[in-house]
Amino acid sequence: MANPCWRTQAEPNSIFVRSYSSCSKCYEEATWQNYIQSTYFNYCTYNPSNGLFDLQKARW
Repeated sequence: MANPCWRTQAEPNSIFVRSYSSCSKCYEEATWQNYIQSTYFNYCTYNPSNGLFDLQKARW
């Protein structure tokens, strides 16, 4: 599987949700949020300044 946390910048107009210490935990939460609601698209970015993975959400 390709790295789901490859982005280092959020898409314009995205909203920061929270940080995770691992890509897999962030990706798991993003996948769950995308499953239970359809208003936002949830995805993860890598923050090189602190080494954490940020859950972001953006309108479709």
